[in-house]
Amino acid sequence: MSHNITDNVEHNETHCQGQAFMVFIGLNDFFSVIVGQPLIAKLLWTAIHSKRVDVLNINLAFYHNFQYLLTVIHSFMVILKARQHIQMMMFLFVYVLIGGPMTLSFICLERYIAVVHPTVYPLLRTYRCREACALSVWLLSLPSAVFKATSLDVNSLMKTTAIDAVPMYALLGMIIVMVWCNVAILKALKTATNDLVIVLMGQPVFAKLLWTAIHSRKTDVLNINLAFFHNLQYLLTMLHLLVILLYRQAHRSIAMFLFVYVLIGGPMTLSFICLERYIAVVHPTVYPLLRTYRCREACALSVWLLSLPIALVKAFSIELHSEWNQSMDSVAYSILVIVVIVMDSCFHVKGRQTALRASFASLNASFGFGVSSGSSFTFLAPTLLEDPDRLFGAMIP
Repeated sequence: MSHNITDNVEHNETHCQGQAFMVFIGLNDFFSVIVGQPLIAKLLWTAIHSKRVDVLNINLAFYHNFQYLLTVIHSFMVILKARQHIQMMMFLFVYVLIGGPMTLSFICLERYIAVVHPTVYPLLRTYRCREACALSVWLLSLPSAVFKATSLDVNSLMKTTAIDAVPMYALLGMIIVMVWCNVAILKALKTATNDLVIVLMGQPVFAKLLWTAIHSRKTDVLNINLAFFHNLQYLLTMLHLLVILLYRQAHRSIAMFLFVYVLIGGPMTLSFICLERYIAVVHPTVYPLLRTYRCREACALSVWLLSLPIALVKAFSIELHSEWNQSMDSVAYSILVIVVIVMDSCFHVKGRQTALRASFASLNASFGFGVSSGSSFTFLAPTLLEDPDRLFGAMIP
């Protein structure tokens, strides 16, 4: 009798976990297609109708359009409860894990060469390096994704581990490349502007951010809120380490609290900062209304009201074998997906073109495209980062 009850409980738990997992997959597919597709279509339209052929951005747009097409197919397969949706999901997992970050790493390398090695930059068009990079993205991601989707029935543990490890190591390598390029660009810009902070450790950087925001002439609510948020995170991290050293069982609850706390609050604050800068660049007439209606204070308060309750529920429901735990995971991941989409929207819409026009206007009015002093590089740097071909086009034969 007790054995049957245990089997029924395990069956119900598995069923609840499966339902929560399907809800998360459905939300992910929905937000990816509904919000992501118009942004990529806008990026593709801008890249095609620009004066120069931006190979890497066009390739990124085509790559993500194919991803959204497969996502729609996967959604129908999930609705129809087809067994092949697991294979499609594995294909999409490897496809997204390799192709997108790989293209972004090539874009970061292009900007790194434009800023740090400007004399080498014209050779990228001479030897068709961009076309080779775009082709390598497809040649590496598609076979890897197909191999992953067709190897689900492999019985060898060693082969399965190798198949799973290759995309993760590739993603790690591309993240290292992007971080290295951005740090090198920051170092190059730091010598000219002398006001950039290179992130080396968490606590000193956010202490510096808090000190700068408090002592500035205007009250930067969002940056102060970000500094306080991460300072509390570092305090809880130290507490978590002490609990682990004392061999207390509570460290699992603190770890789950920190996981959800960091997953929601930090990206959410950064998305609000991106939205603020987007409004300042694209809609300057609307920007003064942010202070009139205290929008920054409302955004900062919403970060705490959303992240803290969900993190507390996750921390206290870790021992409960119910659908509450799975529901909190789905909510946290869905919020993270929405926040990333918001930040991606701010970077890909009209603000990019407006910032380019402003940087070129400042450069033309002040220096006539000449780099004669360190201060002129302040105007030159956004141009190099966003559209290097506009500046070096005359150098290319």
